[in-house]
Amino acid sequence: MKLLQTIFWLGLITALVGFFGITGMWVFFPENPVTFDIASIRIITPQVKAGDELIYTVRLVKYAISPAIVSRTLMKCDGTKAYSMPHEVGALPVGKYELSVDVPIPKRVDPGMYRMVAIFDYAVNPLQNVIKTYQTPSFEVIP
Repeated sequence: MKLLQTIFWLGLITALVGFFGITGMWVFFPENPVTFDIASIRIITPQVKAGDELIYTVRLVKYAISPAIVSRTLMKCDGTKAYSMPHEVGALPVGKYELSVDVPIPKRVDPGMYRMVAIFDYAVNPLQNVIKTYQTPSFEVIP
């Protein structure tokens, strides 16, 4: 009987330490899923017609296999207008990348100078999401 009680308590203590250990790691030390090289972002199409595609490049290092929900917003440089793009799900394997990103510019966008703001929402564990963001240099939307 004493042996069963000892086994029970050791099992309970081990389970509690494991539970609080993993929960603590998730809360206080979330993984870094990606790093963007902000200085490397280049606009390939500095002038784009409304209805055509903006093309830019960005370098990144992906550290985790977690997928991201990607939100992009077209922001007028003077801050007067913003156009939200449809959300996408992006998933790259772990590694270093230089990506060429094609984003369709809606036909309803007014001419002017804009920046593209990209927000990546990674669910890194059951308790926490990590948000990463970047914005492109300015480009011109022409009629």
